[in-house]
Amino acid sequence: MTTPHVDFNTVFDGAAALASGEMDAVRTSPVTPATMAREYIARGIQPTPLRFQTKEAYLDGWPQLRITHETVPQYFEGQPQNIGGVMGTMSGGIVDVDFDWPEAADIGERILPRTWTFGRGGKIRHMLVRAPGAKTLRLDGPSSLCREGEKPRVIELLSDGTQVMLPGSNHPEGQRVEWLIDPEACEIAAMDAPVLKSLVEAIAGASLLVRIWPDQEGHRHELALAVAGVLHHAGWPPKRIRKLLIEGVFQVVRDEERRDRIRAVHDTLRDAEHGKAITGLPRLRDLLPADVVDKLVGWWGLGAGVMLTMGGNPMIGGHVGQYPASGIGPIHHNTVAPPGIGGYGGQYPTGAHNIWPPLEEFECDLPGSTAEYPVAQLGSLLGGAVDALVARQQVPRALAAQSILIASSAVVQPHFDVECDGRTVPTSLWCVMVAAPGERKTTTDDVALARIREHTREKQKTYQVALAAWKQGGSDGDAEMPRPRNPNMLLQDSTTEGLVKALHQHWPAQVLTNSDAGAWLGGYSMREGRDLGTVATLSGFWSGTPYVKLRAKDDEPVVLYNRRLALSLMIQPTLAAKLFGSEMLAGQGFLSRCLPAFPPSKIGQRTYQPVQPDARLEAFYAAQNRLLEMPPDMTMESGELHPKVLRLTPDALQAWIRHHNEFERELLGIYAPILEVANKSADQLLRLAGIRAAMEGSTEVTADLIEDAAGLVRWYHEEWLSLRGRLEAHRTEVTEPLQLLDWMRKRREETASNRFNLREIYRSGPRIVRNRTSHAKALMQELQRRGYVRPAGADYELRPEGQS
Repeated sequence: MTTPHVDFNTVFDGAAALASGEMDAVRTSPVTPATMAREYIARGIQPTPLRFQTKEAYLDGWPQLRITHETVPQYFEGQPQNIGGVMGTMSGGIVDVDFDWPEAADIGERILPRTWTFGRGGKIRHMLVRAPGAKTLRLDGPSSLCREGEKPRVIELLSDGTQVMLPGSNHPEGQRVEWLIDPEACEIAAMDAPVLKSLVEAIAGASLLVRIWPDQEGHRHELALAVAGVLHHAGWPPKRIRKLLIEGVFQVVRDEERRDRIRAVHDTLRDAEHGKAITGLPRLRDLLPADVVDKLVGWWGLGAGVMLTMGGNPMIGGHVGQYPASGIGPIHHNTVAPPGIGGYGGQYPTGAHNIWPPLEEFECDLPGSTAEYPVAQLGSLLGGAVDALVARQQVPRALAAQSILIASSAVVQPHFDVECDGRTVPTSLWCVMVAAPGERKTTTDDVALARIREHTREKQKTYQVALAAWKQGGSDGDAEMPRPRNPNMLLQDSTTEGLVKALHQHWPAQVLTNSDAGAWLGGYSMREGRDLGTVATLSGFWSGTPYVKLRAKDDEPVVLYNRRLALSLMIQPTLAAKLFGSEMLAGQGFLSRCLPAFPPSKIGQRTYQPVQPDARLEAFYAAQNRLLEMPPDMTMESGELHPKVLRLTPDALQAWIRHHNEFERELLGIYAPILEVANKSADQLLRLAGIRAAMEGSTEVTADLIEDAAGLVRWYHEEWLSLRGRLEAHRTEVTEPLQLLDWMRKRREETASNRFNLREIYRSGPRIVRNRTSHAKALMQELQRRGYVRPAGADYELRPEGQS
């Protein structure tokens, strides 16, 4: 999580102190109330004296009192004092988030951005944020949840007219108030006032859930579904829901089945995205005490639009088929809905055997993600090239970004690794684009790779001359000089053996670009029995580990050191579910190394535009040329590369460590569903930052490159979460049910029977359900929900063709 930049040189009286070096003098002076007051003034916080070991401000008019560096001695004379800070306008919009309940502090630490934080006894109690215009807010929880002797106040937002006891003070209970994250460690977070208010209210509500969670044993799964559902109905974005529940609530509560709760949230959001029924406020009222729900309704903005009408029938949450107040099953309109339809069990009631529910046909289109690619975090050189490609090719921004990144990785990977804390990481990238034919992926790659192809074409001429001379010097390579290496680095189609041969005998840094990954997945290298070895080999090249291979016919093993492989695949949406749903590909780490993108289509929106010279592309080509003309450090005999290292500056290393730790914490939170992907977050961050540094001509990786790369990694993780959920839903709700339905229809033609039983299906059905009882049941339930089948005694009846 990045922290917005704040320039302290512009903050009130702190400007003079910082500009004159007075801050350094303050820090080297003995710690007295006066020196502390001067430091707070330099930080933009208006101090006020408090009585020793109290929170009491004893000066009249303290909310408007302005204390400057010159007048500090008038108010802080060195006697024992506590020191407070006036919040709000007097401190340039700095406000205090005051956590009264410990649950609020635990959640706030995870939800709010990194900022100045203090407390006592090592526990967080306060976080300072710059939010001009924020109003004071006090949120009290229901008395039923208060512990003995505890006040109902859950959390406060302190602004104008309030002060807070600051570090350097003694708490009335005798503990010292101390910084936990001090102003030297980070900049104060800056937020819009409405955003901060909503986050404080979100934390308050989450605190109630954490406190009441231990009492919900037996229906915590339903509660997780209901809470995610009401937040969706309230209009919360999915990212914010995941942040609050997965990174907040489920990280704080002690629940042995935390993974189930996380999955419940993802399932709810996935179902909502596909228009399926999800629970709402009525179900939440069934599960929680009324006083708790009332607080959540007020703080979270629940209830708006929860009970709407359509054709005189109630519609819960604005969607047909949502749960009624009982939370038992979906409402169906203008039809008699048997209990067996809609997924809530039971057989047809008497006399209802001839009633078919409305048919919900399959929608085979799979929409792309709407998340805009963060081009600004590629910098002016790479980002400018992306914008130029978008303008020229009229393609989605994410597609253009993938092309520019691969074209950059291609020229950087032979020359540079990134060194971080004693270990080196290659600058090879693997990108996967989910796109339909006609999205101009190939032609966009052609533009991004144009200089590489021109360079290779010129080098081929020199290579052919050198090869002919080498052959004249000996037979079959017996010349004294090593065999020349073919400079081609772009492969469009290759078997594993062909790729290894190219890396072994020819150029040691290759780029495999394939605009039809479906053909590659179905090709020789990915056939059953060979796919495991192919994936393991490719994954080793991504990591830069040595490749060792020995066959019985070989006298010596093939050993390849320091080879590099960049990868760019495009796959159609209809086949993407196979790729992202493959347990083998995920388990072997192939997919976890990929940066995916699935942007919405631009087909039908593109008008003719003449090709014009673009300075942004020319600047990109010039950066490529500089690296292409630089001979890689390579041992010709063995082909081993010796890349130079790009080292992190001290600030960059600290930034990388911070992001590394944040990603690690999120492995059990928001990134739990993509654990194998997020495990490589810190590695991908270094690759992206290193590529940008090399393309920009830098010999080191700076902190700003790390921050931008971290933003890119988070975008790719969000794309992973969205893509995996949508593709998995498409596979289980469309692709596989359709396969089963097609099999049933063919079977009906063969047997003239319209009835099927589960045993027949999982014994003789299509491969996807063969000997998989639970999976067969799940697909039948999906067909039943859509109205294609219905229970008939112990069997299922297939809907007649043309039956409405």
